[in-house]
Amino acid sequence: LIPGKMDDEVVESKELDSKEATRFRALAATANYVAQDKADVQYAAKEICRQMSRPCEADGNLLKRLARYFVQLPELVIHYPFDSADEDVVVFADSDWAGCLRIRKSTSGGVMFVNGGCVKTWSSTQVSIATSSGEAELYALSRAGTEGLGMKSLMFDIGCAANVVVKGDSTAAVGVVKRKGAGKLRHVHVKHLWLQNIVANGDLAEQKVNGDANAADLLTKLPPWR
Repeated sequence: LIPGKMDDEVVESKELDSKEATRFRALAATANYVAQDKADVQYAAKEICRQMSRPCEADGNLLKRLARYFVQLPELVIHYPFDSADEDVVVFADSDWAGCLRIRKSTSGGVMFVNGGCVKTWSSTQVSIATSSGEAELYALSRAGTEGLGMKSLMFDIGCAANVVVKGDSTAAVGVVKRKGAGKLRHVHVKHLWLQNIVANGDLAEQKVNGDANAADLLTKLPPWR
């Protein structure tokens, strides 16, 4: 059984033979390389690469569908407004709770803007299995906070002082970040609560953003156009 991610179902599929499996891995790796600069396919490429160890026929169909997307939308243009005076690091974070239908793990997605321009995006499967959407969003915020503070440190090294703002669309996750301790979330891993101290100390700001304005939404699911 493998997750048919693009059809939101779990399907049975026959494993590819050795030759086809090698070809699948090569094409999947190529898609993953291209996705570094094409955020609209990062989620799809990530899900396909998760099947590289034992690819099946259904995985090959997902790869073909991604290839069709490349044919119809081969380019992604990123604009950098250099005339902007805002040097803040703004990081959007989002998650899809239990998006993997096979093992029920979630995906963390993030988009980082510096001076109004997109400088980094990511889409990665969370290590821990989140037991609620708020927990999954907290893990996504934790990753976004790490990336934002890393960029802040890099900018400091080159003589730029920047503030870091992390934005998420989950009221529950934002509430956890802005308080102290786990509260009722006894099952949440302690390593993700470090963000509370960072926010309390003023090293990083957390803001709630509407879901339709969350730039990271694209990194946790397929684009609405297929």
